[in-house]
Amino acid sequence: MAKKSILGEFMNGSVKQMAFQNQIENIHYTKIKRPNKNRELRRIDELAEDIREDGLENNLLVRKVEDDVYDVELIGGERRYSAIMKNIASGDMTYEYIPCKVVTMSDIDARKRLILNNMENDPLTNAEKLEAVEELKEIYRMKKAAGEKVPGRIQSIIAEEMGIKKSQVANYEKIINHASEPVRESIRKDELTIDAAVALVDLPDKDQRKFLAENDSYSKKAVDTYKAELKKQPVEKQLYYDTHCVIQEEKIDELKSSFGSNAVIETCVDKANDIELYDNNNAHETIEEIMRAIIVNMDKLVAKLNGVEFRGEFAQYRRVRDEVYILMDQLGLICDEM
Repeated sequence: MAKKSILGEFMNGSVKQMAFQNQIENIHYTKIKRPNKNRELRRIDELAEDIREDGLENNLLVRKVEDDVYDVELIGGERRYSAIMKNIASGDMTYEYIPCKVVTMSDIDARKRLILNNMENDPLTNAEKLEAVEELKEIYRMKKAAGEKVPGRIQSIIAEEMGIKKSQVANYEKIINHASEPVRESIRKDELTIDAAVALVDLPDKDQRKFLAENDSYSKKAVDTYKAELKKQPVEKQLYYDTHCVIQEEKIDELKSSFGSNAVIETCVDKANDIELYDNNNAHETIEEIMRAIIVNMDKLVAKLNGVEFRGEFAQYRRVRDEVYILMDQLGLICDEM
């Protein structure tokens, strides 16, 4: 037989809500709005049983909202609310009206409070911590944009609120800023540790994806080994300058400093100062990608040489172009004629 609500008959009378001290109200479960986005809830069955046997030890935390359906929005106690809903679904109406502490809070602060409240009773996974840091950073960015003063560095504030070290927050931020989607997904699936992810995101997006596709182990050691192998591969960097540029020695040093000591500098001596620079750091491109890039750059050369007095260079271009077409045909590659 289903259990009756403790407050059912009383609440159905002339008094629909009963206010206690500290803004505690008993609110019908259908009038409580759950947050749209929240973490995965764990061990709800166990908590539901505890509530059936021992009662609800802590009130829910809610805020008033203007809504046609709901009276309040839940910002603290998601697991307790879910456990009560499970009991109600099984016929236990003890908490048809749920004791809630009602507070006044802005949308931004409610979002922040929900994130932090979710951390109190159930430890977050690495993926959930990553998402929490990302959301908290966005919240503080919105606060600053709204003109609200944020006391101190955001990284330090988040570390204190989440109860973790600043270095951990920095690692999460690095992943947030540089991880490819497959890396994020591997973290969500608990396949990739934070330490391994931090090391992996030093690489370009393409190499991150390649590591995940080609390796069975996603350990930090496997990532370090993969990075070491990439460093052994020769990386050619070719710098091209416009034919009307004058190369200064200090400019060459500056470019080598930016692009690495292995960069090859091609200079030309003329009378203009404008430099057009391309970094061809494509050691892991396919042959077809490289060949297509050659054709595209030849088209750029045509645009420069047509109509100017560089007939010798133009003739050289045509010879090279024909050789490239022959080479691509020999390789079985297809490239549209231009």
